[in-house]
Amino acid sequence: ADHVLFGSPGDKAKWTFEAVPYMIAAVAYILMSWMLAGLMGHLANVTVRGGVMAAFFVWAGFVLTTTAVNHAFQNRRATVTLVDVGNWLGVLAIMGAIIGAFGV
Repeated sequence: ADHVLFGSPGDKAKWTFEAVPYMIAAVAYILMSWMLAGLMGHLANVTVRGGVMAAFFVWAGFVLTTTAVNHAFQNRRATVTLVDVGNWLGVLAIMGAIIGAFGV
């Protein structure tokens, strides 16, 4: 995809939009929240606090570990890994809090 933000004055900015990554992300977020809700239901702790706690343990056990391994083999900098896993911690914590607030 061509993304041109700055060019010579005679060039027209050319923007393209790829919908497929956003569709994959939407499906992934729905699946992730559904699995988190199922886990919270099985733990019988469907509260905001319980949701955030479950999200933290899912993040620490699965997201942090797999992302760290993948980034290590891709020779990514530690800061990239920290930003990536920090983002997922926030996503999961928000999902857990919402699920806890509204119920399963």
